[in-house]
Amino acid sequence: MGSSPLAEAFSAERLRRLRRERGLTQIDLAEALYQNEARTKESPPSILEAAKRIDTLKVAVSNYEKPDGRHPRGPVLLALATILKADVLDLLREDLTITLQVLRARLGLDQAAVATALGTTRAAYGHIEQGRRKQLTEAQSQRLAEFLQVSPEKLSEALAATRAAAADERQPDAEPSTAS
Repeated sequence: MGSSPLAEAFSAERLRRLRRERGLTQIDLAEALYQNEARTKESPPSILEAAKRIDTLKVAVSNYEKPDGRHPRGPVLLALATILKADVLDLLREDLTITLQVLRARLGLDQAAVATALGTTRAAYGHIEQGRRKQLTEAQSQRLAEFLQVSPEKLSEALAATRAAAADERQPDAEPSTAS
């Protein structure tokens, strides 16, 4: 699929605002990210290793909040949203067009996982996500909305945006006028 549609859509300003609204410091956020990471480890690290990792995460959080800083990717973006009790969409630019790909990526899912939930193939779901398939059944729409954790209205908006983006991509560029 290439890079995630969320990678360049991240908003440092929105992360900073949400963190402050929740009364957290950058250090608090770094420590929470560390705790999130530590839950997936088989054995706990030494105190020194933990302190070093938290220091690294403090720098990362600081960079995430800089307008021209690094952008958190995939699991880190999802972890930030979880820690801040927000949707990943709340950490993205407000002007971002929300498509099916964005709704899927915000949950860290691949097309195969969504296809399985819909009871279809990855290729068939890929056609839906690329706006090539026009209609979903009511049951498919309901399952997709539930699986992507959005309202049916939000799903309809994302489907419309997906189809519009696909139609724009299929439009040939206008030929420049060659009037004599």
